[in-house]
Amino acid sequence: MINLLKLILPNLILNVMRWVLLRVKINPNDPRRFWKDQDLFLKDDFFDGILDKKTQFKKITYKNQTKPFFLSNKKSKISLTNFNNNDEIRFTYFFENKNLIGNNIKIQDDETVVLEVSNAKPRQFYNFRIFKKSENLYIDNNSNSKLWISIERAGKKPATKNNLNNIFLIFLDSISLDFLEKNLDKMPFTKKFFKDKVSYQNVYSNADWTASALTCLINSEFPSSHRFTDLKTSHNLEPVNENNLFSFFKDNGYITNFLHRAKAQNPEFGFDKDVDNYFYYPYAFGNEEDDQKITNKVLELLYTNIDYKNFFLLHFNSTHYPFSNDNLFNQINNTNFYNDNPHNFLESVIDQKGRTKIDNLYSREGVSIMNNKLTTSLRYLDLQLNSLYSFILEKDLFETTNIIITSDNGTTYADDDQNFFLNERRSKVPFMMSNKKYKINNIDYNDLFSNLIDFKSIAKNMIYAEKFKLKKYTLGELIFNDIYEVCFFYKEKRINFSCKVDQKKNRLYVNKEFILYESNSKKIYKENINSLPEDLLKLVNEHIANTNFEVIK
Repeated sequence: MINLLKLILPNLILNVMRWVLLRVKINPNDPRRFWKDQDLFLKDDFFDGILDKKTQFKKITYKNQTKPFFLSNKKSKISLTNFNNNDEIRFTYFFENKNLIGNNIKIQDDETVVLEVSNAKPRQFYNFRIFKKSENLYIDNNSNSKLWISIERAGKKPATKNNLNNIFLIFLDSISLDFLEKNLDKMPFTKKFFKDKVSYQNVYSNADWTASALTCLINSEFPSSHRFTDLKTSHNLEPVNENNLFSFFKDNGYITNFLHRAKAQNPEFGFDKDVDNYFYYPYAFGNEEDDQKITNKVLELLYTNIDYKNFFLLHFNSTHYPFSNDNLFNQINNTNFYNDNPHNFLESVIDQKGRTKIDNLYSREGVSIMNNKLTTSLRYLDLQLNSLYSFILEKDLFETTNIIITSDNGTTYADDDQNFFLNERRSKVPFMMSNKKYKINNIDYNDLFSNLIDFKSIAKNMIYAEKFKLKKYTLGELIFNDIYEVCFFYKEKRINFSCKVDQKKNRLYVNKEFILYESNSKKIYKENINSLPEDLLKLVNEHIANTNFEVIK
């Protein structure tokens, strides 16, 4: 039957059938995870508010950048009342057809023609800007093609002397605090740029992996609130909140930029929301060098927007094990040491199989090899980030810039905890600021906080000195398959609690296979949750009452 279909059907149709089967029948993951630059439906109240006629909206992706567009009629009118006189206003246009001739556009305000282009190349982004001189803008589409227009939101503020104009929050995937500190000498450009750094020593991630961690950051929510923790159960979620990190920065006059490698933060999930410049470079084994595309684009964006306030969220993935780009590692180390298939390599160094692949225990030799590869990855990123450091220094931006290096979670492959996923190794992360002028002004370097759900509060402290509120503990959560785990991190101890969860029924079974561990006493409780000491029972009950689960005891 299969051979008959191959003879009858063209390759294109067969490939489409394979793709559909992969997404719908075979792979249990949320199909949005497999987005590959397709145009996306868009509902946009902003466009509705500035256009004189109803039209279509969609998100279009070109060269890794995704932007929202509206479909221009033959003649369209845009209201500019949200902008002030003489404001710079930026636009992008995109002709949908494939014709090389006849894509003509004319744009004028109430008085003069501001742009007139003949035979624009199709299917690519063209950026242009105007300075507001009137309340309206008129677009003439003098072509046979659909013409899509994007316009920035009002509100970006000019850079000011001696204030915090540029904030870079840089995530190096899967780096623990101790590993970065031990290897900072091997990152000479970073070490030099951060010579007067502020390095906080008790900072914890709230999540166990990138998708959940970045959602914690963007929403300022724990995993049990946002629930974007497992791509097999996220099908009905719209994970990005209206009041999010990017909207906060936009409200404070910053141009927002998100450049990353994370598969689950793609535009079909909505993670381009409130982002002015969104670029997604999908990660796959062997393409670690694409991290360089992020640094190249960051320089371009910073150069273009140097006169304005800017917030950059950057996520690099070349530090994620098992480090598959052997040519890259050999080149940086000037060796021919690395020559292996990453999957085969991992299988060969497993000492003990875990409940899932993320808690396998690896041999001492395997961990040593991966440590060497991780160090090489840091050296590679140091080379890439040096172009950003050099630009900041060359343009005399250091005093008005703060670069923060952190991670989504700690190093996982070196962990040997057989009872819990979350602990200091997996959860304690770096939080290193380049400019001590913008340190958190009411806390000590050893105070406890999270780099994710607390970051908006940290930003408020950096921008307008709002007091940062300290807590007795911070926590991390894991929700994966049928496992729920929470770890309460204190300065002097940690308390782990784990039980069963049914994500589809939205139920937390707190007495089913529950286990609790308190690190000071090293005592483990497994019998009945109600037999816990009163203080531990109260801690667990208060937390689970604030999750989005129905709690079954």
